[in-house]
Amino acid sequence: MIELIGVKVLDVIKQIQQAIVYIEDRLLEPFNLQELSDYVGLSPYHLEQSFKMIVGQSPEQYARARRMTIAATDVMHGASRLMD
Repeated sequence: MIELIGVKVLDVIKQIQQAIVYIEDRLLEPFNLQELSDYVGLSPYHLEQSFKMIVGQSPEQYARARRMTIAATDVMHGASRLMD
């Protein structure tokens, strides 16, 4: 197994997967990096850097993009108005 500065890469990938599930389950709540990092067991800095390296954007950017995608889908399907 590959180790990166004493951290097993597969463990970090699993933690990022947990972070994504956590974010998806709380998309309508305000984003809090500290709560997310406590949940997955990584420091906020390490979580942000690892998430960005694996996903391509920060956890906050990911959450915002997912909320925008859901909002756009709702508007396209007539579930809500653009003004909402």
